[in-house]
Amino acid sequence: MADFLTVVSTKKVNAPDPLIKEGRNLKTQSIATVTSTESALESLNNEPDQGTVTSVLKYLTADGFSLLLPEPLNASIAYQLVNDTIPHFWRPLRGSNQGKLFARVLRNPTGIGHVITRIRSLIGDSRQKKAVDETRDSSEHIEDLLDVLGQILQDDQTFSLVLRDVIAHGKSAMQKKLLWKEYLAQVASGRIISIAAEAEDVLKEKGSLRTVSWLSDGKAFATWLGRNAVVLMKSDDTSEEHILAVVELCSKALSLGYTGQSTYVDREV
Repeated sequence: MADFLTVVSTKKVNAPDPLIKEGRNLKTQSIATVTSTESALESLNNEPDQGTVTSVLKYLTADGFSLLLPEPLNASIAYQLVNDTIPHFWRPLRGSNQGKLFARVLRNPTGIGHVITRIRSLIGDSRQKKAVDETRDSSEHIEDLLDVLGQILQDDQTFSLVLRDVIAHGKSAMQKKLLWKEYLAQVASGRIISIAAEAEDVLKEKGSLRTVSWLSDGKAFATWLGRNAVVLMKSDDTSEEHILAVVELCSKALSLGYTGQSTYVDREV
C-alpha cells in the first residue's frame, strides 16, 4: 500500500487572525459618512444597515435642509426612502427617535406625494390575480406606509411647520405659492381620506387585525384639519404670505364636506 502513496509537498496553512477577521466585518458594516444629498442617496442605494440609515436621516433633518423643493435629487431620495428603506426599517424603528426622523424628512409635498403614489401602487398590486406559487403580499407595506403617513400628519402644528419650510426654502414668491397649493391639494382635500379608506378596505380583505387609521375617518380627519387651522390663525405672523396661506387652507378644508366640524374652529378662535 505504501507504494501508492507519494509525497508531493507540504505547506502549513495558518488560520486567519481573529482580529483581522473581526476588523473586516466591522469595515463592511461601518456607518457611512453622509455629508451631502448625493452621499445620502448613495448610502440609501447601497443596502445600508440601521446605523447608516440613522446617519442619513439625521443629515436629512438637519437645520437648513429640506426635501421640499421639486428637484430630481430630492425626488430620488424620497423615492428610495418610501420604496426601499421604509419596507426594511420602519418596523424596527417605529416608535423610536429614528422613526420620528422618517416623518420629519417626508413632511413636505415631495415626501407625501411619494407616499401617496406608493400606497396607490400597492393597492393596485394587491388586487391583481396572482399565480398559485406567487407569495408576495403587499399588505405589510401598505400598513407601514399608512403608519408613516399618520406619523407625518398627526401633529396639530403640521401645517405651520410645512408653511415655515415653504417660506424658508421657496426660491421665489411664485414657487412658494405653488408649493403650498400642492401641499393643500394633497392634504386638505379628500385625496388622503380616499386613498387611506381604499387601503383599509384592502387590508380588511386580507384579514388584517390592525387598528383602522384615523386618516380614513372623515370626521377625525376634518377635526385634525380644524386644529391645524386654529394654530395657523393664532400665529403672530401677520405677513401677507401667511395670511394668504391661511385663507387658502380654510377655503380648501371647507370643500371636504364635513362643515359640521367648523364649530371646533369657531369655539377655539
